[in-house]
Amino acid sequence: MKSSALLLVDKPSGPTSHDLVYWARKVLGLKAIGHTGTLDPLASGLMVLVLGEATKLSQYLMEGEKEYEVLFELGKISNTYDREGELHATEISIPDLSIIKTEILKFKGLLNLKVPAFSAVKVDGQSLMERARKNIETPDVFRDMDFYEVELLQYTCPFVKVRLKCSKGAYVRSWVHELGVALGCGAIVSELRRTLNSGFHVAKAYPLTRDSKKEDIQISQSWIPIEQSLLDWPRIPLTDGDMKSVRNGQIPSPVALQAYKTLTEKNKNMAFLQCQQSQKLACIVSLAQDSQVRLNRVFTY
Repeated sequence: MKSSALLLVDKPSGPTSHDLVYWARKVLGLKAIGHTGTLDPLASGLMVLVLGEATKLSQYLMEGEKEYEVLFELGKISNTYDREGELHATEISIPDLSIIKTEILKFKGLLNLKVPAFSAVKVDGQSLMERARKNIETPDVFRDMDFYEVELLQYTCPFVKVRLKCSKGAYVRSWVHELGVALGCGAIVSELRRTLNSGFHVAKAYPLTRDSKKEDIQISQSWIPIEQSLLDWPRIPLTDGDMKSVRNGQIPSPVALQAYKTLTEKNKNMAFLQCQQSQKLACIVSLAQDSQVRLNRVFTY
């Protein structure tokens, strides 16, 4: 087991994302563990845990696209937009499948949707969830959410299963709720499973539970070396001497020039400086508005 790496885990439905991180810390005996995006307690599927120095990658990995399979039920509404809230049957006829298919396709692309009242989004320093639980009046919060791919997988009235690929900050519950509004009969999330996150697939994830053993996790195929994350970022090679300078907070001029050329040619905002001999990551650099190469994060594993 590496103390600085990524660990793909398959979260079961029920525990919170915080619970999952707590389990991982307890089982692995490590404190420095974070993640690259939460899942609702109802949801299952892929969570990417970041350990040790890999925690410095969390904010960048969060930017990656995500994919979900969602099963939703027509003919019901809920204050949480899912089956765990206050449920009400709408008693309105469910449209024919042809109409459902047509409406689903309309919910592809960039949409401005209302954020669920029961969510972590904050207003005046307090989450919408906290405000909702205390019955504090809160203005509706809308957010642009991009759903790149939408595919109908299964239909057994009143249940519909859909695959969604979307951007960071997109709420599948909002997508389902608004689709229900468009159909006129209402809709709530019954099951939600994340299959893709930060470029990794749930098929390689370890099913972490309270009963998981450290020995089993150690030999699993769910570990991702820190060097194999964010593979679409450019890599600028460093000599051992350059490596020492970078870890002291200095970017040698020839390295800065090479980073500048690479970032501009590839039209990228970020790059890794990587030791040519050991292949270890040295740091993250970015191109500032003044065209200067800036050092963002230094790795010391």
